[in-house]
Amino acid sequence: NSKGEYQFSFTMNEALTKWKLQLLAHSKDLDIAYKSEHVVTIKPIQIKPFYPRFLRQGDTITLFANVSNITTNHEQVKVNLKIFDQVTNRNVTKEFLTGSSNKKYKIEANTSKVVDWKLTIPKNQLSPLLLVYTVKGKDNTDGEENTIPIISNQKLINETMPLNVKADETKEFDFTSLKKIGHSSTAIPLRYTVEFTSHPIWYV
Repeated sequence: NSKGEYQFSFTMNEALTKWKLQLLAHSKDLDIAYKSEHVVTIKPIQIKPFYPRFLRQGDTITLFANVSNITTNHEQVKVNLKIFDQVTNRNVTKEFLTGSSNKKYKIEANTSKVVDWKLTIPKNQLSPLLLVYTVKGKDNTDGEENTIPIISNQKLINETMPLNVKADETKEFDFTSLKKIGHSSTAIPLRYTVEFTSHPIWYV
């Protein structure tokens, strides 16, 4: 304008962080002016989950998320957690959560609220879980998701036994380790394999 003032607008990306804004102006006579400012990108309503690094089969854990209201007015918000099996993409929220996945809160201006859910992992669950957190206010929403691996409480153990039999020979072998599986309360048989070769030297 006539006062030498300039106005411009731009669209920020979705990263919620602190930016450095540098402004440089010069005239035809090479008069220059420089100014540096910081710009912070925020959302009026934000949700910040606290993720575990991993979960184990049979675990019972309480998941937490922090919901922040940085507006100047109180907000009625709806917070939701959905859980998906990462392999099948099946919604397993009702099976894994104790209680409702939907929660409603009133959050005062410039305050935050910690929300929690109780999660139980079935003993036969091995697929990673996708946790999807969302919060919805009157005019603003936010969301975040992350994949959590599930670690088995069992370890795969291979028991092997060489069965050396010559031509026209009959032998009996006693696989003691295999017999013990039936008396174990934790062992689960997975596979029984017999391999045959007429030239054992190949395995040396």
